[in-house]
Amino acid sequence: MPLSDALLARLLDVLVRRRLPILVISALASLAAVYPATQLTFNQSIESMFSPEDPHLTDYVASRKYFGGDELVGVVYQDPELFAPAGLERVRRLADELSGIRGVQAESTQSLASNLDQLAVLTAQLAKLSKVGQFVRIFNIETTPLPRPEELRSKALDLISGIVVSDDGKTTAVIVRLVPDANAPVPRSATSRRFAMPRASTSSAPGSRRTSPENRSRSRTCFSTCRRTG
Repeated sequence: MPLSDALLARLLDVLVRRRLPILVISALASLAAVYPATQLTFNQSIESMFSPEDPHLTDYVASRKYFGGDELVGVVYQDPELFAPAGLERVRRLADELSGIRGVQAESTQSLASNLDQLAVLTAQLAKLSKVGQFVRIFNIETTPLPRPEELRSKALDLISGIVVSDDGKTTAVIVRLVPDANAPVPRSATSRRFAMPRASTSSAPGSRRTSPENRSRSRTCFSTCRRTG
């Protein structure tokens, strides 16, 4: 009998005679591997999607090294009464909910409502300065004319148009900045799942329907993530 056949025969004999101890050891090893297996995660970074030699990845890494990078998420929906008090309140509720998601830098959230609130504060401050200017002019001291509230509002809307509100004023976006991967309190996948369907009710907006399969599919297309470099 060849040597290899003899070794195989001996191995089979050991496996048959020691089958119960081997079964117990295999079962214990499988149980011990359950917890480590549940800790496995997928690498969801942009870098993992490209070959290390890919020129696009090389340019991206170099740009991020020199200029830094931000990960931004925009949640978009339509509201025909967007600028009405109720419409702006819906924006605030959604912005508050998104800011509360773990992995989001709440202080960086941008929305139409937050920009208009800041504009209201600035307008009130200018109104006070205008009264001071009227008092100063009594003494024939020339002062630089302050912009009128309507001019200020028009310029502010021009700045945010196409970013947090559409040109027709019926679609808005709430934009949040994510915590960098290295400092994130939870995996990026957990943060992304929370964006897929916010709990804040925007369905109360006139003309907003999010119950049909078509609209649920459409709402998912309103979820986007991008990295900004530079």
